[in-house]
Amino acid sequence: MKHRFAVAATILAVALLSGCAQGPAPINNGEFSARAQSLKSYSTLSTGRLIEFAQDYCSRLDKERDNASGLRKVAEDYKQSSLSDGRTAEDVDSFMDTATARYCPDLGEALTK
Repeated sequence: MKHRFAVAATILAVALLSGCAQGPAPINNGEFSARAQSLKSYSTLSTGRLIEFAQDYCSRLDKERDNASGLRKVAEDYKQSSLSDGRTAEDVDSFMDTATARYCPDLGEALTK
């Protein structure tokens, strides 16, 4: 009985940890717009401008697709630039996750490494 419990606990732990390594689940245009506009420091931007920001961010990430340190640098540079523009750190992190989920979900896992 103890052995079965230990095996089940190990399987559960591995499943949970592997879920942590995944990026955000892909979302559609409506979900992107709703999430992005719900962020206080992004709420004054038009949907079109939010889409431009998100696509630009993903375009930059895509150029570093095979370079983990390059991906981290793009994300950090984007965050610093957004903070300089007056956005909050929490909103920037949420926006980057939302942008990734909509416009480059295939890069999400690479960003979590």
